[in-house]
Amino acid sequence: MTTLTSKYNSAELEKIFSDFNNLDLKKTSYEIVLKKIKDLFAGIICQIIPCPVSPIFRARINKTTSFSNVDQLTFPKPHLLLDYGRLSKPHIPILYASSKVDSAVFEIQPNLNDTITIIKFELRPQFKYLQTYEIGVRDRFFKNIPHIIDRDDKTSLSEDYKEVVMKIESFFIKQISQIINKDESYKYKITAAISEMTFLNNEFAECFLYPSIAGFMEGINVGIKPNVFEEKYIPTFVSEFKIIAEKISKNYKSYDIRCIKTTKNILENGELIW
Repeated sequence: MTTLTSKYNSAELEKIFSDFNNLDLKKTSYEIVLKKIKDLFAGIICQIIPCPVSPIFRARINKTTSFSNVDQLTFPKPHLLLDYGRLSKPHIPILYASSKVDSAVFEIQPNLNDTITIIKFELRPQFKYLQTYEIGVRDRFFKNIPHIIDRDDKTSLSEDYKEVVMKIESFFIKQISQIINKDESYKYKITAAISEMTFLNNEFAECFLYPSIAGFMEGINVGIKPNVFEEKYIPTFVSEFKIIAEKISKNYKSYDIRCIKTTKNILENGELIW
């Protein structure tokens, strides 16, 4: 039987978490943050779960004219990605999406009277699941799948080890659920490092599930590796909407939207026919 041990005990973790909270992320390099995250996670097992991540939705704010191609509604080219994202560092594209339309709209923070475009993607028929790493959505979506620390297999886990794993996961959830202002993208360095270590550099993980910041919603957010997205997803619906009302609830915004028009066809080359 294999026995797993973590680098730090439960008491030591509190000091490490405090140090993270006191980091000046504007001045601290990403490489240093990533090194600290890797050090924190040393000896911790990473659970990958098959999950039917479909359908998913993305929203974009229209600038002047309607979008003409699906590519305009997916992820930017690497040279255009200059800032940190919740799961990514500059020049590293990820397909961000949501499991609900409301969550997708919330993520782009539109203004009253804005016109937005919402696109729906579904897994191609031959694909049923994505290999998924999750943070903070287990209780809602994976209740029937035992946490890796509770599995009955050939790995021996002490109670101290289990406590450490749960504390690290709680720290990750807290970090990834923070609201970050658009002009403070450097504050994503910690979550980008978490993503790089557990997801982007994990050959077994195809997507990363995490809670929507709009905590009153039932949906979740997802980050998908570009090659996985291009191979396994197809667009099935594109429509334009008008933001007709904003609502504030528990310090979060929600929106009333009205459909303006829907595409007549989506061609195989991605061209949108309105």
